[in-house]
Amino acid sequence: MVQSSREQRKKKVIEVLNKARSMELQAIHQYMNQHYNLDDMDY
Repeated sequence: MVQSSREQRKKKVIEVLNKARSMELQAIHQYMNQHYNLDDMDY
């Protein structure tokens, strides 16, 4: 019983960390996209 609860918490932590990583990668992609678009417009 304790083991399954621990495994569930472990999976939840991994899920949250993966979501945070996904959000960070999206922010980096958005920044780079804007950077290159503005660079092309000579800003």
